Amino acid sequence: MVRRVLLLICLLSCMAYGQPQTYDVFYGGTKSGESVGEIKADGKVTSKMNLKIGPVTVTSSLEGQIKNGMLTECVVDSTQAGTTTKITWKDGKFTAISGGKEVAKDKEYNPHLTASFSVFHPIVNSLLWTSFQGKAKKAKALFLDSLVELEPDFKSESQIVKTSKGTVTVETWTGDLGPTSIGFAFSSEGKPLGVNVPSQKITWVLQGYEGIFTDPLAAYKELSQPTFQTISERRLRMKTRDGVSLMADITRPVPPGKYPTILIRTPYGRAASLGAEDWYAKRGYVVVSQDVRGRGGSDGDWDPLVHEKKDGKDTLDWIIQQPWSDGKVGMIGGSYLGYVQWAAASTHHPALKCIIPQVSPPQPDSNFPWDHGSFMLMADLWWCRVVKDRSSTTAGAFAKLTNLDSLMTLPLTKADDKFFGESVPFFDRWLKRPTLADWGDVFTTKDVASVKIPAMHVSGIWDGDGIGTAIHWGARNNSEDKLVFGPWTHLFNTSHKFGDQDYGEHGILELESNYLRFFDTYLKGMSVKLEDIPRARFFVTGSNKWLNSSGWPIPGAKSMSWFLQPDKKGGVLNDTIKTGKDKYSYDPNKPMFKAKELEVNVTGDTTVIPLPKQGEDSVFYRTATFTENTTLAGPLKADLFISSTAKDATFYVTLLDQDTKGVARIIGMPGTQRATYVDGKISLLTPGKVVKVTVEPWWFAHEFKKGHRFIVVVNSDAYPRFARNPGTGEPDWRATKLIKAKHSIWMSEKFPSKVTLWKLP
Repeated sequence: MVRRVLLLICLLSCMAYGQPQTYDVFYGGTKSGESVGEIKADGKVTSKMNLKIGPVTVTSSLEGQIKNGMLTECVVDSTQAGTTTKITWKDGKFTAISGGKEVAKDKEYNPHLTASFSVFHPIVNSLLWTSFQGKAKKAKALFLDSLVELEPDFKSESQIVKTSKGTVTVETWTGDLGPTSIGFAFSSEGKPLGVNVPSQKITWVLQGYEGIFTDPLAAYKELSQPTFQTISERRLRMKTRDGVSLMADITRPVPPGKYPTILIRTPYGRAASLGAEDWYAKRGYVVVSQDVRGRGGSDGDWDPLVHEKKDGKDTLDWIIQQPWSDGKVGMIGGSYLGYVQWAAASTHHPALKCIIPQVSPPQPDSNFPWDHGSFMLMADLWWCRVVKDRSSTTAGAFAKLTNLDSLMTLPLTKADDKFFGESVPFFDRWLKRPTLADWGDVFTTKDVASVKIPAMHVSGIWDGDGIGTAIHWGARNNSEDKLVFGPWTHLFNTSHKFGDQDYGEHGILELESNYLRFFDTYLKGMSVKLEDIPRARFFVTGSNKWLNSSGWPIPGAKSMSWFLQPDKKGGVLNDTIKTGKDKYSYDPNKPMFKAKELEVNVTGDTTVIPLPKQGEDSVFYRTATFTENTTLAGPLKADLFISSTAKDATFYVTLLDQDTKGVARIIGMPGTQRATYVDGKISLLTPGKVVKVTVEPWWFAHEFKKGHRFIVVVNSDAYPRFARNPGTGEPDWRATKLIKAKHSIWMSEKFPSKVTLWKLP
């Protein structure tokens, strides 16, 4: 007991620094605020942080008490974008008030936490060091900025760094906090020296220790430098051709003159782009962040995807008429912010010189909200949750999905009523637009092919809109295009992990200099060595390495086909044709998914998939074991000759790697194809008649180790990701009857079912 008391006293003395510690906050390498904190000898901790990015100020204060090396109570007050949040934690319970509303009261909260940490208040990160006894490891910890329990798996690295305090040894702990990678820096004695969030371009550094984190752009002197003072103008309005008023904020360099413009159009609120505004404006760009029609401060009806071509063109017309515009515009942004770029580019406006669409969906019948004839039920409802109300934001995007039983509701036009407790008008409209022709004047894949300006495509193997990047890249023939395809989800380039797979820290790239290099080249005409960036960078799982190439598929890759062959113990993939037929059942009334709630965060998921029993609700086909390490990649096409007892059927194709112990893991996102949706038209099946269906799993590149097998699984149940296929031929929006069906896959010279893919050298 004496030794334990002495140890705790020593730990507390290490945390108590005798005077306040000041941490400078840097955004994009520029000082943007500070955090001042103090831990006293009696364990009382106080800290205050302020951060200003452009016109937006974020403040936070923390007061708490440390006992026995652990934080036992605290109060955190934060204000961001005008919204104040107060979280109180004491006696194992917490209360939260946000925007004047009580969102939690006396909620029981984990009394057995081993550590606490903060981004806003680095002073308290000494608790990480002491709780883990100076050794990085995986353990439960309380994230104080939002009072959320996480389980980071830290890795440590020691390095010698030159600072104004002299040469010091710095211990850097890196780990994933939810979907974001983060780094903490400590002295060799455990003193917190700073925090680094690379994906957000923000660092906290203890004064006197500048240099512990390196600004990756500092090495690129040829790029535009952050030398400009900036000014912001808020709530500017413009009129579209039909008289609707759209609202935008702009940030521009202070000196009068004409500058190139970076346009960001968003349904998620203009304030979300403020960091990008200030970062680019300091480098000599005007940044326009605009709410799309019907969102935020913009007027008009919110009908997602529909108005973006015309509104994009009208916005470009407005920009080039402004006194600060030099007539050149580029665009950047992810997800819907990528979609609007292709919409604007498809108008061939002469002012638009380049785009950087990240994780962008394609035309609305090819992924979102419809994917090759299948309605993306759960993802569509999840997105509705984010944007269904004018004032809604992404703040609750990663909250647990509950009430999933409501997704079984028929007809589907009532599923949103049951899920939200109210009808979402655009969700009902989506259901009645199953074909591209139903969408009016939206951009198409043909439009993407006709766009002549360069594009930098960014996506990932696990991106829920990744098929958009694959479609757009495949449609293009522009030697100036760039491609970056990482081991990422829709939250691209923020984490090197997916479920139980860790692809290594090199799975995250420094891309900000790439974006700036792209804009400097095409908007400013600067010579900044853009040609030194590989045209295509694709991450190969299995070997966990980046593959740099002049194209994708890479020159020298070999196109190859394997035919599906029947076998009672499991089908075979072979280079010869064998006659036969496989059958399996699909009962939409009894989907495999049973859970009533779902975590949105995928960090705790597994990539292991049990092999189905051949012929029950799925069929699978596998190669012989590889005799050497073999790298296979997409694009992959599965040509299936099928028949069904029903008038309608949907097929999903999933790709697996089976190891020497028989464990099979998914290696990419499945492909989807409704048999009745062909060339943009709906044609019902004749029961028993054989037809060809081509399914294209999403992009992947994977090294199969010696002794492993490549497996293709075919099934028809992907609920709740996709709506159930009724099988009756009745349109999804009004169908109330679901029938059980038997699907067959045919194999012969006449019906050569096969998969075609690429073998990389």
